[in-house]
Amino acid sequence: MRRSAFLATVAVLMAVGQSARPAQAVELRDVSGWWIAIDDTLPKQWKSGAITPMEEVLQINPDGRVTDRVMNFWAGSHRSCLENKVCSDLPQVATARLKVNTNRLSFIQVVPSNARLDTPTGEALVRQDAVTAVANWTVTLDSDRLTLRGATPAKTRIFARIDFDRLRKLRAAMQVTGWQPKDHWRCFLGNAMARDKAFAPLQANRAYSPPDFLERYLNFASYLGAIKAAISDPAIDESNAERVKLLSVEPEELMVAHVDGVLRPPAVEDRARLNAVLRYVDDHARALLASNAATATAAQAKSHAGATAQEAARLDGIAKSAAAAAADAQAKAKAAATALSQARDASNAQAEVAKDTSEALRVAEIETTARQGATTVALAALETAQRAVAEQQKKVDAQSRSLADLQQKLDLAIRQAADLQQKAGAAQSAATAQQRKADTAAVEVTEQQRKLEAAKVVAETEQQKYQGAKGTADVQQDFSNKLADAAREFTEGLATLQKSADDATATLNRTMAAAEQLSDAGKSDSAIADAARDAADAASTIQAALKVTVASIKMATAARDRAQSTASAAAALSAQLGRAAQDAQAIATAAANAATAAETARDQAKSASEAAAKEAARLLNAARTAERLSTEGRDASRNAETARDEAKTALANEAREAARITSLAQSASLQSSDARHAADAAAAFRDLARADAEAATREASRRADLVQNAIKTAAAADEVQKAATARELQTKGPAEQAAQASAKANVESQQASKAASVALEAMRTVAASQPKTENLPVITGADIAAYAEVFGESDAAKRLFCRGSYTVGAAEPHGEASDGAPAATMALSAPQAGGAPAAVKVSAPAEPAAVPLPLARPPALRR
Repeated sequence: MRRSAFLATVAVLMAVGQSARPAQAVELRDVSGWWIAIDDTLPKQWKSGAITPMEEVLQINPDGRVTDRVMNFWAGSHRSCLENKVCSDLPQVATARLKVNTNRLSFIQVVPSNARLDTPTGEALVRQDAVTAVANWTVTLDSDRLTLRGATPAKTRIFARIDFDRLRKLRAAMQVTGWQPKDHWRCFLGNAMARDKAFAPLQANRAYSPPDFLERYLNFASYLGAIKAAISDPAIDESNAERVKLLSVEPEELMVAHVDGVLRPPAVEDRARLNAVLRYVDDHARALLASNAATATAAQAKSHAGATAQEAARLDGIAKSAAAAAADAQAKAKAAATALSQARDASNAQAEVAKDTSEALRVAEIETTARQGATTVALAALETAQRAVAEQQKKVDAQSRSLADLQQKLDLAIRQAADLQQKAGAAQSAATAQQRKADTAAVEVTEQQRKLEAAKVVAETEQQKYQGAKGTADVQQDFSNKLADAAREFTEGLATLQKSADDATATLNRTMAAAEQLSDAGKSDSAIADAARDAADAASTIQAALKVTVASIKMATAARDRAQSTASAAAALSAQLGRAAQDAQAIATAAANAATAAETARDQAKSASEAAAKEAARLLNAARTAERLSTEGRDASRNAETARDEAKTALANEAREAARITSLAQSASLQSSDARHAADAAAAFRDLARADAEAATREASRRADLVQNAIKTAAAADEVQKAATARELQTKGPAEQAAQASAKANVESQQASKAASVALEAMRTVAASQPKTENLPVITGADIAAYAEVFGESDAAKRLFCRGSYTVGAAEPHGEASDGAPAATMALSAPQAGGAPAAVKVSAPAEPAAVPLPLARPPALRR
């Protein structure tokens, strides 16, 4: 009756128009409806720990009746009512009448309720802060936001109009998460109502748009809340003594939605059916999150494979370019060597020409000596010799400069070879140290493997013990149940026998009374005397039968007491065996956890070993590369030394030639005085020969310069060839490694794709296992997807509930939430449901929308 009246009143309130009057002329119909407090009056109390989390809810009827309530997040069930004496999830603080006059609002005829709201201390705080505790307020109505200002005492209260059915959905959505309302409720309320301007003060100047899955999640959370509330109720055919005690109280759950097919109270078999629905939702959500995670991993692996393939192609292109550059440099070096050989041949030919012209000049000088005198011929020979000395000196200077250049190149090559040798030594040392780390990590892997195997053996042993103990406990429980049933049937038979004895006693008494009457009458009549004797005989027979019945009752009572004693002993033994099975289960679980920890440690050690081995191989390759470069540097140094020695030899030969020419010049000077008279006659011929000799000498000098340039070009081409060859060797190794990495990434991508297919198939299998119920609504994939957003703590869900990096007051991150954000702990759970499953921390995108679950209308206010 109370719930029906509440439903009727809420229906009336929901039918009232929501239009608002200007603030200066507020009327009663403007403030009719449901209002929830959005100020800090109660939150500052429950955030400090003075009261449990609750919100003040004001209900104003169109006729002026007011009910001041507080909505909590934990009460309303039979157990909370029995144990904590708080018997409603929306208990009344007080009732009153509302009087509105322009911008004045007054609460009159205020009657405080005797309902328990919280602990005695907390209840006093709630009642003194309630809006009905102050009689007179100044009211401001801004659309659907109601601001009340009191003068005595001075305080301000702010309420926002809210649809009661939506309020129930929001409360269910908060409860299903299992998170602390004091940390997340107010933020969730503001975000969920972000499109309602009345709740703007809760936004704290933050721009926010609710996620697309919100409405789907609110409906589904209401459905789950109704199921969990029904499971917590004692069944109509309850046999559990502890749960039967809950029937002694009558709680009030106004904030739980009514769903067709979810009976309140349920039968025992209904509770099992609802538990199956909860388990299905949990399994489906986990399978969906696992499938989405596997799909994301497969996409990441595919992207990685594509990136490694591109990198392998890039490095292969670089290696091919380096090989082409090396081939081109080799061709240029060969061309430079050919040009150098041609320049040397031309220089040698020109040297022969210069020699021939010198011979012709000598013949001319001889003729001049014959014609003009030995002095003139000798003077000409002296001048010719002096010019040859000067030319030869030029050649010596050029060779000296070339020798200095070669010495500088030799010093540079020696320094480079020393640097490369030092780098090779350092790389070899690093590779040796990394190899020692790899060996140490391999030993650690072996040790962790041994620990893992030992932990697995212990876990299997404890599991076998648990199975044995559980079997024994189940057998003993069956025996205990049979004894209890036999004792109950025996007691019922004993009661029947006792009733038969009572009836026989009454019959005996009536028979004896009739016998006495007949005996008195039989004194005068023989027939009556015979009837009296017959009655007396019947009374004797009934009395004998009564004695036998009393004896049977005593024997049956003794047997019943023994049966009850035996049943009690069997029940105690069954409980003891059950506790032993639970202890064995705890030990087996601990052993399994230890095995899992050992396996994790082994995998970590194995990963460290593999990483160390890879690093050692890389450092060894670097050492080999440095050693090869050092060898090439030493070869270059030896080549430079050889060129320097050749240049020194050429310089010595040129110096000896210059000394010889100088000696000839001195000899010619001694003969010039004897040949002076012959010089005039051969002057013309001498001048012509001299011009030819000078021309030949200039050409020889030019050819010598060309040879020097060709030598430099060939040396430069040789250096380019060596650098290109080294570059080719350097790029070949990374290209091969990149190709191997690409192949490995392709294998990993294929494995991830297979894992994603397996997870998707598992999710489809779970989805197909939805319990077949005739009366309950069908759970769609969109419902599970919306639930999985919150269950897996996706980025949008964290933002909606202000969790992790999205806590109020913290800077909002860009992209993914940080890994350090707290993991979700939400899981479906219900009494006698076999335990709550562990949380899953995987982001799950929502599936396409489907038809929402049909929920009934909200309960109404009791008149």
